[in-house]
Amino acid sequence: MKVLPIKSTLTEATQGIQTTEGQTKKYFNVNSMKKSRIQILFGLQVRNRRIQIKMTQEKLARKIGTARSYISGVEHGKRNVSLKTMADLAGALKVPISTFFPANVPTLKDI
Repeated sequence: MKVLPIKSTLTEATQGIQTTEGQTKKYFNVNSMKKSRIQILFGLQVRNRRIQIKMTQEKLARKIGTARSYISGVEHGKRNVSLKTMADLAGALKVPISTFFPANVPTLKDI
């Protein structure tokens, strides 16, 4: 695993604190900042459907009991969505879960 030292606080990417010779340094995992291709594809499908039915991020967030910023993160491929959240999104957007996975979804070896 490749880690790099950082000077500013990166709350989501912070891996931990490593002490060397009395110094405390924060490190983050570079891989945690990469967006998964499938997360991006999923997010685009959610966004397309939401826009298609003229629903705001705020309304979708209320329907599934989350924050608007979470919906934005999903749509931008920054969130690793649970199966429950997928089901909640599908229900709120009135589509089957399979709608979020078009025929050209990559296999594990493609990711």
